[in-house]
Amino acid sequence: MNLNIKQLRAIATKLSYKPSKPTIGVEKLTAELEIFCDEVGTTIEEVAISLGFNKENDDVSTKYHIEPENQSVQIQAETGNSSNPDETPTVLKPSETAKLEAKLTEGIPTPTPVQNNVSEIVETNEIERLKSLSFTTVEAKQFKSDETKQTKEAMRLIRVRLSCNNPNKKSLPGEIFTVRNAVLPEVKKFIQFNVPTHVPQIMLNMIKEKQCQLFKQERLPNGNKVTKSHLVPEYNIEMLGPISTDEYNAIRQKQLAEGFDGV
Repeated sequence: MNLNIKQLRAIATKLSYKPSKPTIGVEKLTAELEIFCDEVGTTIEEVAISLGFNKENDDVSTKYHIEPENQSVQIQAETGNSSNPDETPTVLKPSETAKLEAKLTEGIPTPTPVQNNVSEIVETNEIERLKSLSFTTVEAKQFKSDETKQTKEAMRLIRVRLSCNNPNKKSLPGEIFTVRNAVLPEVKKFIQFNVPTHVPQIMLNMIKEKQCQLFKQERLPNGNKVTKSHLVPEYNIEMLGPISTDEYNAIRQKQLAEGFDGV
């Protein structure tokens, strides 16, 4: 069945389908309607027959002439040539117009809305997923258990000996370090240089990342000297093994002798 552009647009209107472009050719519109008809479970031929386009090159403009809303509807002959020229065209009231349209569209399934935009489909799915979420899905006990485990791991004491490479701190006996994260509140500790001590794991990680700037002179090929800077780790960290029982008892005895009995 050969359909012209007016007939194809009439079919698109009946199917509530909006063409991709306002100005579209016959071949392009036919291809789009075939895809849409497959989705709604019908064919272009079935819709065309229900609209009365059962003859090739049948013009929709000569099929029915529908006046604007709230006015009468006149039905004219398909060919435009009546056997009785003086015969007055049949005039339908608006209520009868609805019956005529229902009869023309009888048997055509109601088209389902199609989302052509993939982003809209993804957005809809994401909204539905978020609606299904609930705070009750988070186990409070599990969350507290994980937080306790992270705290214990961060505060685990590591025995080290710390020395400083920063010449600006050469005269200092030690330094106060402060660290925190999303789980732990502020942790502050004074660490003495060149003395074995225990440092929390979270603080040791921070000390390893610290750097300082040093300067050195270099001689150029022409004999001139220039000062260049470079970064080095600010602290040397000597990892020590766990304290032995003998060392622990010796420290305890020393503290008791000094009047400290809190160990």
